[in-house]
Amino acid sequence: MIKTPLKILIAMLFSINCITAFSAEKITLTTQDWAPYQIYNKGLLSGYAVDVVSCALKKMNQPYDIEVYPWRRAQRIVEMDMADGFFTASQNKARDKFATISTVVAEQRWNWYLLKENSINPSDASFKQQAKVGAMLGSNMYSWLKDSGYKIIGSSLTTDALISDLLEKRYDAVLANELVAKNVMKELDLFDDQLKVHKYKNKPLGVYWSNKFLAKRPKFLSKFNTAVKKCR
Repeated sequence: MIKTPLKILIAMLFSINCITAFSAEKITLTTQDWAPYQIYNKGLLSGYAVDVVSCALKKMNQPYDIEVYPWRRAQRIVEMDMADGFFTASQNKARDKFATISTVVAEQRWNWYLLKENSINPSDASFKQQAKVGAMLGSNMYSWLKDSGYKIIGSSLTTDALISDLLEKRYDAVLANELVAKNVMKELDLFDDQLKVHKYKNKPLGVYWSNKFLAKRPKFLSKFNTAVKKCR
């Protein structure tokens, strides 16, 4: 029988405990209530994106918590290193400064929404200078409108509020996510003949992982991306 020196045995047990503790370390993600991607109802979180993210993390045997906040705050919490990532989000330069986006978790299309009687056309050259536009606060759509020189007159906290403000003629046009807007229109009992929709651009959605978190777990993003592809 081969005897293992006590010091080596202690070192081996310490290493095993460290590996176990590291693999079981719980991570925290932040998100927003944004149906149908993320639906928060009576303390339960579901939705297209939630299903994919949860599936991927379970495949990785990665414990996790998901916390729901207003969207701007959800991102700020990660930027302040108080959480490890946020979702679902499309890529932009501001977010790239403190986080790295994953592979695609869900598809997204940006559309322009206008009242039916409004004669302006988002395709016209004069639209950018003349139309009073808005988007959801903290969204990539709002950042893009601002950076692109559109005439932004305000923002709304949620897509529900954005569409409601459009109906009240606060805006000439709003930029919103297609699936989310459809969900809101259904909730508000709006019909297609009440609003005009101009399809604009595709902006896929992923999970933004904190760069500080990824520095500690350099193989994490690659493993997560592989798991996401199996879950979609």
